[in-house]
Amino acid sequence: MGALYFGRAVFEPLAFALFIIALSAPMLQWLQPKVGKMLVLMLTVCTVISVVLIFFTMVFWGVGQVAAWVIANIGLLETVYRTFMADIEDLGFPLDILLPSNLEPRW
Repeated sequence: MGALYFGRAVFEPLAFALFIIALSAPMLQWLQPKVGKMLVLMLTVCTVISVVLIFFTMVFWGVGQVAAWVIANIGLLETVYRTFMADIEDLGFPLDILLPSNLEPRW
């Protein structure tokens, strides 16, 4: 587990590449006897690129939805933050001394 943790910079792209191979290999094997090798390769590459683009589009859409929610609810988040800070200070933990002064929602 430690090797996986420290080697994540290598293993994450490797796992993504194996995922792409697992998706494209069956299509390649199914089409190759029916069509020429070069045409199947071009179709496979185009399919993989389109699937990766669709995946990244969904990821960016999700990030945009989260960002829109945060922007729409910034007042609520600031209220929760201020309430939390007041409650912590009432318990005797002065977080304004421990945390940097620029750690607030508007910053």
